[in-house]
Amino acid sequence: MWQAKIFRYQRDHTQSFHRIVDGEEKTGILTYYENHVYMDSDFVPAGSVQYITRDSLLAKYRRDMDRVDRRFDILRAWGVLPTRNCHILDLGCGYGAFIAQWMAHGFGHAYGIELSSAARQVSPVSSHIMWGDVNRADSLPIPGELSMIVALDVIEHLFDVKQVLKTLYRKTGPRLKMLIEIPIVKPGIDTEALARYKYLYPTRHLHLYTPCGIEQTLCECGYRLLQSEMLKDGNKCLMLIEKEEL
Repeated sequence: MWQAKIFRYQRDHTQSFHRIVDGEEKTGILTYYENHVYMDSDFVPAGSVQYITRDSLLAKYRRDMDRVDRRFDILRAWGVLPTRNCHILDLGCGYGAFIAQWMAHGFGHAYGIELSSAARQVSPVSSHIMWGDVNRADSLPIPGELSMIVALDVIEHLFDVKQVLKTLYRKTGPRLKMLIEIPIVKPGIDTEALARYKYLYPTRHLHLYTPCGIEQTLCECGYRLLQSEMLKDGNKCLMLIEKEEL
């Protein structure tokens, strides 16, 4: 057990940390997401969105699109960037930067799931975004002919990671791929270093995985790792995984 301020974390056998949250905390976390829009690497209160100037909004869009294009560069280097007819679902898509760029490049159809209704107000692809809570994977609308699921900076926010991954496995077709981006911690990190860890806060990060921890979790849920690349000075990892036939 490890405690940071008022938050308690359980350390598992892979040296990963998982925050202990009760029902009231979960409600507060979901309410926060409902009332904020994630853009330009920050959560913006829904009530403030209308006051963002057009120039500022366009600048935020450009920075987000640049980040997405850098992810495309990695996919291209892996040899998996499609030319067309690759249809994706982006979980926790925010206002849809990834799906907007995906369609703009002509890679295929793209749809997103987002809890914040305000995100659609600033989205250039609002008709492609469906409202939903990724934690409730059983109720998520999964489009047919899906080639890949995208979950960038989402896994660490889920209440029950394995339940969501197993549900997605069950609801999707064979050999489905997933693109995941997630903060990670080094194995054996001490509590002093962890207290200074860049992604410990915001406090809605519920899971701090080691590389071994996230890979083992994915394996237990029926997925195998195809490619991975460290980002942000080794503090984040981009992973391409694929469903294994059980």
